[in-house]
Parts: sequence; C-alpha cells; structure tokens
Amino acid sequence: MPTENVILSSPAAWESWIQIIQAKAERREIWRIIDPSETDANADEMLPEPSKPAPPSADDSTFAAQMTWKMAYDEYKNNKALFDKQKESMQDLRIFILQTIDAKYTTYTYGISSARDLLAKLKKSIAPSDEARRHEIYNLWQNQKHFPTEQTVESWLMDWETLYSDALRLRLPEAADNRAQIDFLLSLVEKHPEFAGYWRQEIARRTDTKESAPSLADLVSKFRIQRHETLAAAQDSHSAYTTTLQGRKINPKQGSTEATELGL
Repeated sequence: MPTENVILSSPAAWESWIQIIQAKAERREIWRIIDPSETDANADEMLPEPSKPAPPSADDSTFAAQMTWKMAYDEYKNNKALFDKQKESMQDLRIFILQTIDAKYTTYTYGISSARDLLAKLKKSIAPSDEARRHEIYNLWQNQKHFPTEQTVESWLMDWETLYSDALRLRLPEAADNRAQIDFLLSLVEKHPEFAGYWRQEIARRTDTKESAPSLADLVSKFRIQRHETLAAAQDSHSAYTTTLQGRKINPKQGSTEATELGL
C-alpha cells in the first residue's frame, strides 16, 4: 500500500482513494457500518451506547443483589469499552476523510457529522458512475492489448492485474471465462511467441479436459519470472564475454579494429 495518502482530487482518483478508506475501516472493523454502497437495510448498525446499571438500593443490599449488580456492571464496562472504541474509530476515520479530499470538495462535507453519510455524499457527488467506469475500463483494456516498450513492461504487467480486477468488479465480459488470459497471451505473440503459444495450447488442453486454466495472475507471474531470468542470463553472458575479452591478449594489429567493433 502507498506510504503517502491518496488525495481525492478528481473522479479518476475515487477508486484508489476509497480502497484506502476501506482498508482503514476494515482494520477498525467498521467498514460494514460506513460502506456507502450498502443500503440502510443492509448496513451494520453502530453499537448502542450501553446504560450504566444502578447499584442496589440500601433496602436491597443482599449478597445476591450485589452479585447481580456486579455482573451487570462488568458487562456494562465491556460494552462501554467496545462502544467507545467504535466511536473513536468512526471519529478518526471521519477526520482522515476530511484530510484526504481536495479543498474544492469540502463544500460537500458541510453539516455532515457521520462518516457513513460523508462517504455517501462524496460518492454521489464525485465517484464516476458504473456505466462511465465500464466505458473507461473497456477503452483502457483495448489499449492494454499492445505490448509496450521494454522500459515500461513492468508497469504494463501491473496494469493487466489492475484492469482485470476492475473489469471483474464491474462484471465486464473481458473478465469472463478465460478471455483475459487469451487477450494477455495474444498481446505477447509478436515479441514472445514461444511463451504465448505454449500457454494458449495449455489453456485449450485444460479446457478440453475440464481442468482449471491458469488465472491471469498466474500467467502474469510466470511471464514476469521468465523475463527476469532471461534478462539475468543475458547480463551474465555479457559479463562473462567482457571478462574473457579483457583477460586475453589482443593482437596489436587487430586491437584497434576489435575495440571499435565492441565499443571498447
């Protein structure tokens, strides 16, 4: 997770921002209470503030009465501690929400004291609609199917996993069945035909035998590992070649030509 807070500065930042809010709320066990996607009927309720039991009166100071009161008081203390913890968590999260929204959105926060109401208002006013998000993810998916330059392969691989997660949540056809895996492999055909060809055949074989196909995350991980191993092997080979060249005697008549050809 990022070490710096994500600022809700535009509709495009909503997904990243709400994920951090959700993670913090889940850690405090209050997400089901404040989840803005839940209806009032489905959302969990806040714990009620417990009432402190009154001690037995002077006319009823028997041992049994004292023990009954003590048990009720111990239960009250436990419930009060849970209530105070939940209340503090809600207040802390509300402050965090206010600290991580752009100043231009503070107008949506005036007069709202509940963290859940605050999130519901921000979602209604800022978050892109599911339809707009579907259109955005579809366009990004089409662009994703082109293999990038070597310098951006790592970020491209991460984008595959992020886009798939978004498409799955929005129930887009791109995330159905093995479509994501096939699209990923097709994007590798030109630059990495062996990897793409092998795994396309393997998916077809597993489909025929009704076995589970590798997930997109599996394929991305396998490709990443293979790529790292290939780059490392190439680097080792280059280092060994350079060491051999530097360790042998070069004919003076050929030295200038060889050095020029090798860039030395």
